[in-house]
Amino acid sequence: MRKINTRLFLIKYLLSNQSGFSLLEALMAILVVSILMTAILPMIILSTATRVQSRRVDLATQAARGYIDGVRSGVIDITTAGAAFPFINNNQDFQGLAAPSSVNIADLNGIQGIKVDTNGNGFNVTDPQDLVIQPMRTGGIASGAELATQGFYMQVRVYRADAFTQDATGNLNGIQAGLTLQTGNGDTCPNGRGIVTNTGGGKNCPLVVMKVDINPSTSTMNQIKNRL
Repeated sequence: MRKINTRLFLIKYLLSNQSGFSLLEALMAILVVSILMTAILPMIILSTATRVQSRRVDLATQAARGYIDGVRSGVIDITTAGAAFPFINNNQDFQGLAAPSSVNIADLNGIQGIKVDTNGNGFNVTDPQDLVIQPMRTGGIASGAELATQGFYMQVRVYRADAFTQDATGNLNGIQAGLTLQTGNGDTCPNGRGIVTNTGGGKNCPLVVMKVDINPSTSTMNQIKNRL
């Protein structure tokens, strides 16, 4: 009886069955991968957009707090303008004050410290990381001295800089074509923020809306009670 070399037989058997992928199998693999990528791609885009928008909101929150601190410390002055200050509401109903527009952009541009360069490369409306602040206050036509003793209520809205246009000297001179900025109230901007989309959030909505009470250190309780 012939003796079979088991090891040699096993090697020949394995080699005889080592065939490659057919073209059909390769195409099926590509199809399966394509279907899987199509299914998860929207989630990847949404996740990326959410991270970008969250970063913008963080920067806007820091900018709003920095601006408020500047007003409290007197580094930024929004009181001496008196009646000329464009965004005043003595009922503290800041929701009723218009958002930046081509009508009031010159007044907004004249307010100190509203353009925020978040990345240190100079403010520019083409930079999606830069911001524009719209400050509002109570106090009516009270003089700067009265506001300095009585204090006032203040609100800031922070917008993306790329929602605006600027002239050759760097001054804000308008809103991007086809864009209408919102106040952050109502269905279009729930909770004061734009809905996150695959574009990283709407430019028309403020990233942050923040309201504070400005109380000078020298104010008395009676002065604060009598403020507008």
